[in-house]
Amino acid sequence: MNMFRNARKILFSWRFLLNLAVILIVTSWIPLVSRTLVVRDGDGVIIQEVTATARLYSSWWAVLRWAPGAHTHVQGVLWHLGICFLVSFAVWYATVTLRDKDAAEVERPPSEFTPEATGADKNGEEAEYEHERNPT
Repeated sequence: MNMFRNARKILFSWRFLLNLAVILIVTSWIPLVSRTLVVRDGDGVIIQEVTATARLYSSWWAVLRWAPGAHTHVQGVLWHLGICFLVSFAVWYATVTLRDKDAAEVERPPSEFTPEATGADKNGEEAEYEHERNPT
């Protein structure tokens, strides 16, 4: 039940949505495809070489405008959105879960950690005899 509460808390958090938007924008410069066109003459000597790179932002722009041929860009955009969402959600979920776990953790009574309770003296050394543990 706590798992669903944390997931709902994350999904409706403006910080998570802002973080996802920033990640999508920052990673939109990653090239999807890079093609190199090489023009050679009859002897095989390179005359011209051109590299064309298709970046994610051009696919997003084609899908948003539904430009001709946009249906070919939809798969790349969905992969980009899905991967960014999964990574961002996993990081946020781990963070929120650890924060809630730390807040809900019950502190142990200090008597369990005192040197007297463990049988050690004030210097941290174990007492050898019973009368050294409980001087009366």
